[in-house]
Amino acid sequence: MSERVPEKIVEELKKAARSRDVRAFDKAVNKHKRDLPDDLLEATEDREVLEETMKLFNENKATVCREGVRLNVDNCGYDRKRYH
Repeated sequence: MSERVPEKIVEELKKAARSRDVRAFDKAVNKHKRDLPDDLLEATEDREVLEETMKLFNENKATVCREGVRLNVDNCGYDRKRYH
């Protein structure tokens, strides 16, 4: 099981994502860059990637772990029974 980022930081990221302001989300990521995974830090380098990351946070389709951002398959509309 991967180690999760502290809930306080995740809530701050979600709050910035809900604002739909790319600059606010970028600022929140940079504020906590020591505690966040590299793939989230790399997302700040490309505006489109950052916007899509914000969208995933807003739709509750992503979680942040120390190793990286993980997609929540359960929230993506994927029917596991249908494919197995």
